Amino acid sequence: MTKICIIGPGAVGVTLAASAVENNCQVLLYGRSDGIASFLGPKIRIFRVYAPSSMPALCDYIIVAVKYHDTLSAIEPIELGILKSDVIVVVQNGLGGLEAVKGRLEERQANGNMIVAAGVADFGATRVGHFVRLAGMGSIIMGCKGVDCRWSLENLANCLGSSWLRVKLVEDIEPYRRLKLAVNAAINSLTAIFKGPNGVILESSELLELARSITSKAARALGVSVVEALNLLEDTLRRTAGNISSTLQDLLACRRTEIDAILGPIMDEVVEAKILYRILKALEELRLKECSGERV
Repeated sequence: MTKICIIGPGAVGVTLAASAVENNCQVLLYGRSDGIASFLGPKIRIFRVYAPSSMPALCDYIIVAVKYHDTLSAIEPIELGILKSDVIVVVQNGLGGLEAVKGRLEERQANGNMIVAAGVADFGATRVGHFVRLAGMGSIIMGCKGVDCRWSLENLANCLGSSWLRVKLVEDIEPYRRLKLAVNAAINSLTAIFKGPNGVILESSELLELARSITSKAARALGVSVVEALNLLEDTLRRTAGNISSTLQDLLACRRTEIDAILGPIMDEVVEAKILYRILKALEELRLKECSGERV
């Protein structure tokens, strides 16, 4: 039985865990503390979340499904040998997390003992408290950056593919990461500022035009097809009109956002990204102060 260890019992981690359980694969879900996570999809699944402080766990795969700013602290169980695997898959928004993991684990990779891949998730999942709700069909694309490692991910793909989650393995994950970043730069930023679901962009011709402009400029800055990025933008907006972006979810829940990983990589080339970044960092700071009871 394939054993998958998932670090991060958030919306993405719990959704992937639920899909793996559906395929009778073994799942260990790790978080900062012991607790329960529930998945509200086609069926209700209850998972035990373990704090990684007990006996070492041997895993066929380790999925790191945490926010960008939590990446290095999240992989400490791997560095300490509490979680052990030859294949690590980083699933998160933006750029930087995969590179951080590869940099930290570079020595083990140099010895040929470890493969670090990335996953691009495209599904509307929302976590409220201990519950995660999936909105419709979703997908995840997995692969390595600049190296074909599809052979090492086949069993994981078989575990994750389900009635509500499509899985695709690709030769090079980098173009997919960059295309998604170009789209997220527009959707996550605008929905967080205007405090509405993704469909709020479709309801305003001005917002839609701004989203297209941001996506186009981001695609050029990232070296990916503008046409593909715009097609992905409009497809995502239609499919996920009722979903709340992860950035808005974080603000509403008084959490730090991933805006550094989403807008940071394009701020030097895209003026709108720099402006949006400043607005969102100010909103994040104000929100965190409000939630802590600090006067603002």
